[in-house]
Amino acid sequence: EATMGAPCYHPLDVQLGEQFYNPFAHDVACLGNIYRIFFTCLVSQVPLLAPLFDQMTTHIIPHRFTALEAANFIEYVYAGLSDTTLNSPVTIKSEWDSCTNTDLYWSQTPPEFAARWSAYRTPKRTWTARFLDWFGDMPTGWSILTF
Repeated sequence: EATMGAPCYHPLDVQLGEQFYNPFAHDVACLGNIYRIFFTCLVSQVPLLAPLFDQMTTHIIPHRFTALEAANFIEYVYAGLSDTTLNSPVTIKSEWDSCTNTDLYWSQTPPEFAARWSAYRTPKRTWTARFLDWFGDMPTGWSILTF
C-alpha cells in the first residue's frame, strides 16, 4: 500500500524501515506533503501553516497529526484569519524543495512566532538517516541496501 499513488508525495516512513507501518499516518503525511509543495508560498500571510505542515509530515510518526487533529488544526487556523486575508488574491506556486527543507517555510514566519511554535517544528533527522537517504539515492547504494 505504501508504494501506491504518486511517490513524490510519499513520506519516508517505509523507505526508512519503519517497523510498524501505519497507513493512516502515511496518508496524513502524503496530504501534508501536498500542502507543503503547493502552499509554502502562503506561509508569510498565514504563519500557522508552518506548524501544520511539520505536524502532518514529521518523521516521528507517533507525533504526527492524525487526520482529525489536522482537520481541527486547519479549522483553528481558518477561524483566526481576518476577512482581509480570506479575500486576498492568491497565486499558488509549487515549491518541491519544501519537502526536504523546512526552513523554506519557517523562514517566512516572524522570529517570535517561530520561537513560540517551536514545539511543533519537526526536529532534524539523525545523521545516520540522512546518510542512508543519501546513500540510497545512488544506484549502487540502493543495490547494496536492498541486497
